[in-house]
Amino acid sequence: MLISWIMNTIEPSLRLAVTLTETVEELCTNLKERFLVINGLRIQQLKAELVDCKQHRMTMVNYYGKSNILWDELEMYE
Repeated sequence: MLISWIMNTIEPSLRLAVTLTETVEELCTNLKERFLVINGLRIQQLKAELVDCKQHRMTMVNYYGKSNILWDELEMYE
């Protein structure tokens, strides 16, 4: 019953790729492997942006907001 429910809620194109799964655990593992991709390049870019992040002529509020966004995104990836 759970497999049927999950299959009816995912994209039809993705449904074709996971139709041969027999258990909910197998299905969840398959979906997790497809969508849990760590983006190493983006992590490196965020770290570089944080190193280069300087206030320059920005207001303190803008500077804090920019750096906070970078830290939040980095935390999401890690």
